[in-house]
Amino acid sequence: AFAWHAAAGLLHAVRRGPARGDLRPYNAVVVGCGNGQQWELALGLLDDMACWRLRADTVTYNAALSATEAGGQWERAVALLVRMRRQRVEADGISYLSAIRACIVCARWQNMFSILREMRRRGADHKPEVYHAAASGYAHCRKWSSATVLLADQLGLGIVPDAVSYNA
Repeated sequence: AFAWHAAAGLLHAVRRGPARGDLRPYNAVVVGCGNGQQWELALGLLDDMACWRLRADTVTYNAALSATEAGGQWERAVALLVRMRRQRVEADGISYLSAIRACIVCARWQNMFSILREMRRRGADHKPEVYHAAASGYAHCRKWSSATVLLADQLGLGIVPDAVSYNA
């Protein structure tokens, strides 16, 4: 809880100071909210940034996605990916990993599949962790055929599957 309180205090000071257009303090607050499991505050701050004429970047969105992951808010994670696309902010492997993990918490394997498909279609960084997390999610949901297809995808991309991927 301390992390997001401290970050919010920093943001308040920055809004009044000479570095008002600097995105880093806002990103720090969103990260602090995520670490403090305050996903509502993280998303609220993301919305408020437009009022300060700040355009959220990939780091900002990844911090917000991490907050939704910690809060098990898969719908909001998926909505953030859509919002990133609309605002032409490039999602990276971390973006997709957080969204997939939010889906795992809620056993939303169909959404994991859609996120993976979008990641491949957009040519985003194919982080092994994304595939390992998805394999874990498919195993958790007992979707063995999806796990098998995912394993083949990993091998085709040159990604070395982990033990969870093989066991799924």
